[in-house]
Amino acid sequence: MLKPTLTPRLKTIAELIDNSEKMADIGTDHAYLPVCLTDCGKCKTAIASDIRTGPLERANATVKKYNMNGLIELRFGAGLETITKDDNVDTIVIAGMGGLVISDIINSSKEIVKAAKHVILQPMTMVPELRTYLYSAALGTIDEYLAFENEKIYNIISLKINPNAKPTELTDAEALVGRSLIESRPNGFDKYLKSLVHKLENQISGLSGGTTSDAKEKLKKAKTMLHEIKNLY
Repeated sequence: MLKPTLTPRLKTIAELIDNSEKMADIGTDHAYLPVCLTDCGKCKTAIASDIRTGPLERANATVKKYNMNGLIELRFGAGLETITKDDNVDTIVIAGMGGLVISDIINSSKEIVKAAKHVILQPMTMVPELRTYLYSAALGTIDEYLAFENEKIYNIISLKINPNAKPTELTDAEALVGRSLIESRPNGFDKYLKSLVHKLENQISGLSGGTTSDAKEKLKKAKTMLHEIKNLY
């Protein structure tokens, strides 16, 4: 039986995973990712968890449809609270959530995160805030990737756990764009930069004419950021 077709976003995540004994998909929804990963041998077993009953019901249907009951365990709960050290999870995926939510999940379950080898994050919002948190938390080595899907650009953050990592501060431009992306300039990087420039230009347009000191300060900061990002072309 053919397995589910992964979207470009999930396919990019799947390509970053290999030789996992057990992975955890946090916020699994349909459980397409763990089903595909276990089917192709990229991971041996998986835990698929979600805080909502609806997604878990969909995940259960997917697991049963593809006869993965013995390989994928479903759990109900918030974030990484569904995982214990005894699970020996070596790969964690947290995708499709806001950046601040992801930061909170990691911060409240650092021991579980540090016990893993590889953590892959796909934030939907607040990406600069998540980057800032990850670099300051000093959990490991960070690499970033881009996924293009339905005219949208998604950031994929790969964190290889390293107990010797040191806290790092990002510049405003590095937080907005991504230090790793600036260094690697992957395919589609120019399109990604243009999308950020467009957002900043809209922000500047909305702030122009503001008379409060706060509005003026935000406008100045946005203009400075726009100049820095344009210099990255």
